[in-house]
Amino acid sequence: MRRPTHVDWRRGAPAGASLRARRAAGEWGPRRAQLDGARGGVPSWGEVPPRRTVRARNLRAGKALAHRRTVWLPTPPLHSSDSAGRHPASWDRWTCIGGNATSTAVGNRARVIGVRPVADGVLEYRLQLVAPPRVGFRAGQYLSLDCGLDAQGLPQRRAYSIASSPGDEGHLVICAKLIEGGVGSRFLQRLRVDDEIDFTGPLGFFVLDERHAGDVVFGVTGTGITPVVPMLEELLARDETGRVLLFWNMRTLADVFYRDAISALAARHSRLEVHLALTRPEPEWRGERGRIGTKLLAALPTVCEPLFYLVGNGAMIDEVRAALKERGVDRRRIRTEAFFTPGEPPA
Repeated sequence: MRRPTHVDWRRGAPAGASLRARRAAGEWGPRRAQLDGARGGVPSWGEVPPRRTVRARNLRAGKALAHRRTVWLPTPPLHSSDSAGRHPASWDRWTCIGGNATSTAVGNRARVIGVRPVADGVLEYRLQLVAPPRVGFRAGQYLSLDCGLDAQGLPQRRAYSIASSPGDEGHLVICAKLIEGGVGSRFLQRLRVDDEIDFTGPLGFFVLDERHAGDVVFGVTGTGITPVVPMLEELLARDETGRVLLFWNMRTLADVFYRDAISALAARHSRLEVHLALTRPEPEWRGERGRIGTKLLAALPTVCEPLFYLVGNGAMIDEVRAALKERGVDRRRIRTEAFFTPGEPPA
């Protein structure tokens, strides 16, 4: 029997996979860590062993490659947010070696070397690593920042996607949408140049597949563009020939950021098509209008063997994912990462 080339907790083990592969995919019967694609591969709280290391073998490549995951989950992850990202709380360690993600243990430290506004209510923070001096990561991953203690003395952590490219491992860039009263927002607004912060990570499974046989379609809203920029850079640097379609939603032109970087990529790579649409445009806006869901679905007949990456507003992701499934798209061809803001409708 051919073994799967990669075991990914978001997708589960393929039919007929070995017991080892099923365990690696998290299928542990009543002890299974339930995963929700809308949460970008972050496990919901369940009966997860306090520490678990599993291995899968890649036989198709003709050599044994170990895929090791070590999981320590002392408290349930939180998924209601006040910032641009997922909010795992009190994670002591998450490790994936040889698979889709890499991470490091709690205790990492970085120094703020730059802060600048990039859009209305959005700040970009440039960080220089202090300990360790370098970290490896994949485009699409995020950091979990230590934002202090709550009233009960429990750690408060908030997650922010990495906006920089993996090539510069000594520096990291994150972006944050500031929300009034938000734990992460209050913490970040107090930061000044030369302040140091503690973080866990990089973390996350919302990364590009190792290879795309056909076209790649991104559906992005709001600060979901943060991890997509380095993902586009990585994707367009490959020797793949499929089209890359970016359907990008913002409310107003004042909310748009990283547009110049994306326009530069589109100018250098003809296979990148950018569709920026505003849902509440200013009168002077002459570009596309409306929600990206409608535009993305309208493009379905034109794409070949597409793989979908949906990131941003959780309601948008649920809506588009359901519509794709209704139109016959296999759920295994949809990758998601939801950034939650309480009460926020689709952009």
